[in-house]
Amino acid sequence: MFVYLSEQNMPYLPLIISIKLIGFLIILAIAKNNKKKIRTNNKEA
Repeated sequence: MFVYLSEQNMPYLPLIISIKLIGFLIILAIAKNNKKKIRTNNKEA
């Protein structure tokens, strides 16, 4: 499926997919950091 789509005149498709993956990883990292901050705030309170 992926190869078929990229063979059509869509050279940007792999780039878009990689950008979405990178964005998803960044969101996950931010979410993990926010959870850590919430836990430290609860301990301080």
